[in-house]
Parts: sequence; structure tokens; C-alpha cells
Amino acid sequence: MTDSLREDEPDVPTRIVSHFYDNLADAVESLEAAERLGLGVTVRNRVVLQGANDDSGEVLLEEWVVDVYDAPPLEEDEDDLPDEDDDEEIAAAPAGQATP
Repeated sequence: MTDSLREDEPDVPTRIVSHFYDNLADAVESLEAAERLGLGVTVRNRVVLQGANDDSGEVLLEEWVVDVYDAPPLEEDEDDLPDEDDDEEIAAAPAGQATP
């Protein structure tokens, strides 16, 4: 059943592994390694709530998440992306009036 679903989808890269780093330098090193190997990556950072062992309460930690894929991500067509000029025209129209 899953094979028929995959046939309908375009070639989407498959995630191989996710790495979690507590500093940006290690995340950048992982990105450079993936680039040398021709793999695809996505990077994001997030804040994680971690409980403390003592009475000081909870601690917020920033971590970097690097997802490694078997191929580089698919590129979007420029025609599909919204134009920056379109936003300016909408913002320039007075409230209650349609833009030409």
C-alpha cells in the first residue's frame, strides 16, 4: 500500500538521521560534512525546557537540529514563489478599496 503512495509523490529526499547539537559550531561542522558527501540537510534551532536537579527550577536551553537527507532538497520554481512587489501593492491600497 505504501508503494502506491510513493509512486504518486515526486522524488522526495528521505531523512537519514537527525543530530542535536548544543552549539552552532558543531552544527556548522555537520553541515560542511554533509555538503562534502553530497547529502541534503535542513537546520533549525529550538529552545528546550530542561528540569534542573536542584531547587533552582527549570532551565531553557537552545539546541541546533540538523536533519540529514539522502539527497539535496528539491528546488522550488521561481514562478511558484510570491513576488515581493505584490506585497507592496497590497500595502499601498487604502483600507476598503480594491487594488486595480
